[in-house]
Amino acid sequence: MTHGYGVDLSKQTETSYYLSKKFLNIFLGVSSIFMLAAFSAYWFVFPLTPGRIYKTSAELIDHLAFWRWLTQFPEGVINDSMFIALWIMASSAVAYIIYAAAVYLCWNREPSDRARRIIMLAAIFYYGISMFALPNFNTDIYNYISRARVFTANESNPHYISADSFPDDPMYRYANHRYTYLVGDKLAMWSWLSFLPSYLAGDNPVMNLLAFRVLFFLANCLNLFLIAAILRKLNPQYLLAGLVLYAWHPTVVVMGQTKTDTIMVTFLLLGIYAFLSHRNFFTVAAFTISAFIKFITFPVLGIYLFRNIRREKWPLLIREGLLALSIIFLINFPFWQDSFMFESHIRVILGEAIGGKDSLLDHRIVIMLGTAFLMFLGWLQNGKDDRFLLTCGLLMLLLSFFFLRISYAWYHISFIAFFAILGNRWIAISGAAFTCMTFLFTNWYVIFGRQFPAPEMFSLFN
Repeated sequence: MTHGYGVDLSKQTETSYYLSKKFLNIFLGVSSIFMLAAFSAYWFVFPLTPGRIYKTSAELIDHLAFWRWLTQFPEGVINDSMFIALWIMASSAVAYIIYAAAVYLCWNREPSDRARRIIMLAAIFYYGISMFALPNFNTDIYNYISRARVFTANESNPHYISADSFPDDPMYRYANHRYTYLVGDKLAMWSWLSFLPSYLAGDNPVMNLLAFRVLFFLANCLNLFLIAAILRKLNPQYLLAGLVLYAWHPTVVVMGQTKTDTIMVTFLLLGIYAFLSHRNFFTVAAFTISAFIKFITFPVLGIYLFRNIRREKWPLLIREGLLALSIIFLINFPFWQDSFMFESHIRVILGEAIGGKDSLLDHRIVIMLGTAFLMFLGWLQNGKDDRFLLTCGLLMLLLSFFFLRISYAWYHISFIAFFAILGNRWIAISGAAFTCMTFLFTNWYVIFGRQFPAPEMFSLFN
């Protein structure tokens, strides 16, 4: 087609599209380098500050030459609370701005193989680098290790015997002892998954640390491919934006290789993919396993099972319910000794310490109310895939905004996964803004504290 002045508009449009696509690829490539610079401070600099270096796990820095080399960072910078505070805010701002710009440029963009490869390869590179973060970057992972070793090294049941029972274990000293007394804080499916890296690593602290980080790394990489596969089925034009929303999210990049939530999300995404493929057996299995890694995704399983109420598909509801119960039984039965295992999990779900049975009635009331609410959400389903996923996504938004701790950014990774696949602009905007805020708050509270007070002018954040 030509304009009245002899200009070929189709060729002009094609050229404009090519330049636009080329600009996107260049932007993604260049911005990924700046993102890496922003993220690296969390792995290799901030753990050297006084608020983190006093951790017992900092002793492991001497075990690797690379870690020892990092300690040459100027002490005047590391000990300057004002400089570190400004660095935290600047690195967060850089990451947020690039993240938001990448999502905006990719929104409703026809997916290209080159852009997809840049997003995914950059993310995999980030995750890989984070495996070599300083050993005191996060202490939760040492609690995972110590708990796994209750079984693998000390031949005891981690759902009844705490890590505190084995103070001479070589990994115990590196754990956060505020939580080593707990036995109900981790579910049975996570126990099974944690045994493999624990067996492989033996008694070597660094090998244990790296083995668990590799497990989370592999799960996070699988999450990228699952999100891509889900979006190809659900919303292909949203593929690039959805990948960026998850793959480059600061919480996923910085914390994903240290938290059980990453593997919880892996099975959540496997369940969603199976759901879109109409594979009921695998959907129930994946959702059940996800929920028994961490209860945050249990509502997804509940809504899925109760979706049959409105359509009065009672035989299907019974079959799927029995399947879920069978999987729960198989996961938990090898550890089960008495009802304490169940009660301890319930108390942790409701944010209470392991204690007596005096408030168990209140727990049951909360469980009944929660079940009724999930039945109602299940009744709202009309058999359409997008209605189910939107309901689950909105419920995760509700949990994130009003129930999950704002200073525990990793608790929100399941919500990040949902707004990455939904393709809803407003859920993505509100979810990305909120979860990025939780990332800033979490790192602020981790870095500053009694050992390293924040500057007085930022006392509002303390």
